[in-house]
Amino acid sequence: MSSAWLLHELPWPLRVRSSYCFGDIIVANQTLQFHCWIEVGNPTSPHRWVIDLTCDQYELLADRAFVCDRHSTLVNLAIDYRALLRLSAQQLRHDPVWHRTQLLAKGMTRWFDRRPSEL
Repeated sequence: MSSAWLLHELPWPLRVRSSYCFGDIIVANQTLQFHCWIEVGNPTSPHRWVIDLTCDQYELLADRAFVCDRHSTLVNLAIDYRALLRLSAQQLRHDPVWHRTQLLAKGMTRWFDRRPSEL
């Protein structure tokens, strides 16, 4: 869900070039299944950016707080993000995760709008 929220929050020029991805991460020949992340750029380009806010939920990536790197750089580190599904920001609105993303966005807006004395 955090990847869907991030896609929603990206500036329009980046959002147009981005995809919400669902798939596997191959780390040192081990498959980490059922994960979501964002890719920015051409999906077939090794120079596309991979942004993963929750990679540390896997023990093999626990040393990273997040991923924000080019796909080619990650592959050189034996980390390969393999999307089974790619959705544009427009297509994401029809995915079941969208409703939960909107609830998160609304909650975050309320939280950020609080006065310092309320925090």
